[in-house]
Amino acid sequence: MRRKKHFHHLDEYGVDLILGRNGFICIGEHEVGSVSGSMRIANAIRVFSAFGFMVSVEDVNETVDLSLSLGYGVYEMLGAEYHYEVVDKKLLRKNFLKKKRIV
Repeated sequence: MRRKKHFHHLDEYGVDLILGRNGFICIGEHEVGSVSGSMRIANAIRVFSAFGFMVSVEDVNETVDLSLSLGYGVYEMLGAEYHYEVVDKKLLRKNFLKKKRIV
């Protein structure tokens, strides 16, 4: 989905995120010492890439929040178990939205 805004500042992680129209994604540290925040964002995007999901800022935030709530470390986000957690969450949400439209 095309959006007007492509430059995003994720305050809670100290990261700047650019979602380019050409498909390129740039992640940069906005604050000194936010390496783990930028790595979490990058790993969340890697999960989307692995499954061919579209990337939006909302989805990135939800995926990073999911990793924090389930206690996954930055490197554990690259494992298959975390990938399945993300897919389950996205599919559940997709099915919920479909049911909501039907009703």
